[in-house]
Order: sequence, then structure tokens, then C-alpha cells
Amino acid sequence: MSETYVATCGHDPLGDEGIAYVAWLRNDCVPVEHRHFPGQVHVFLPMGSAMPETTVPIGETAAALRKMAPYGAR
Repeated sequence: MSETYVATCGHDPLGDEGIAYVAWLRNDCVPVEHRHFPGQVHVFLPMGSAMPETTVPIGETAAALRKMAPYGAR
């Protein structure tokens, strides 16, 4: 089973739902990597040019997608 990557933010109206989703996955024994970015807002990832600190979560998301990709897609 593939590992699941979930990123949540501190200033996000959906943040509590994301954290609850992580708990639900873990309760069902789904491997999940959860990263919380407390100082960020919901739309911070696409704002990379204005917010250089997005390079960390963008890199982590890309690495998680590479792990989940079929062997031929790497």
C-alpha cells in the first residue's frame, strides 16, 4: 500500500478536517506522513514566488508523489 502524504496549515479553514483525516487514516492502519505548517494559509503552495518558504512543502509533496508513482513514471 502506498504511503499517504497530508499537509495541513495553521491558518486554514479546512485545517481541522485535514488533521481529522490523518487520524482516521492512522486508525485504519494506513501509512500516512503528516506535515503541519502552523504559520501558513490555505493557498500558500501556489504562492511560491512570493513565499520562498514554500520550497520545503513543495519538495516534500514531489518526493511523496515520486514514491507513489508506478515504476515506469519515474
